[in-house]
Amino acid sequence: AVVYNPDTGRYARYNCSLSHKGPLVFAAYSLDPRMRVGIDIERRSWRLPYLGRRFISEHDKLMDTGDRIGECTVLWAFKEAATKLLGVGMAYGLCNVQCRENGLGKCELRDAGGTHYSGQYMWFGKYALAVVTDMPAMQTEKNAAPRKGAAYSWRERMSRARRLRTIRKQRNIAARLEALKTEERDDKAAEEMDD
Repeated sequence: AVVYNPDTGRYARYNCSLSHKGPLVFAAYSLDPRMRVGIDIERRSWRLPYLGRRFISEHDKLMDTGDRIGECTVLWAFKEAATKLLGVGMAYGLCNVQCRENGLGKCELRDAGGTHYSGQYMWFGKYALAVVTDMPAMQTEKNAAPRKGAAYSWRERMSRARRLRTIRKQRNIAARLEALKTEERDDKAAEEMDD
């Protein structure tokens, strides 16, 4: 895609991917011209486990959550995002893409040619959002040291924001409970003084 950058006043070509499902639209682009990106949105459906034999291979492995429909939804989203990254679409065959979850929400994918890709997913209500990119050079080197001050991925930022909101809600609830207890103690003390 060609995008206008107001900071430089120039147009730049970026690798991008678009997806939509129901009321959601999802877009991603890569600032690095060597890094391709593919995305997909898939809605949870009871039909996906029945279609599993058509797109799930014996090499696919997600963390066991006990949610077969969710696992199939995530696998479909990853595999379709990978075919978008490759630029071949569904004709490539989703069984040719292998997916292994190596951390919560993070997967390593491999195509039929043995090329590795990096993937991340998250849930947005009943929708699985998957992003697949070329494997960064630093991850392909076995002994590469992690960068200092590396920015968090979008998945990690979303997860951190949710945790912070939950902590803030819990603190607000605890503060309100403490205020009610204090008020109740003051009321009891006032009643005892009146008697």
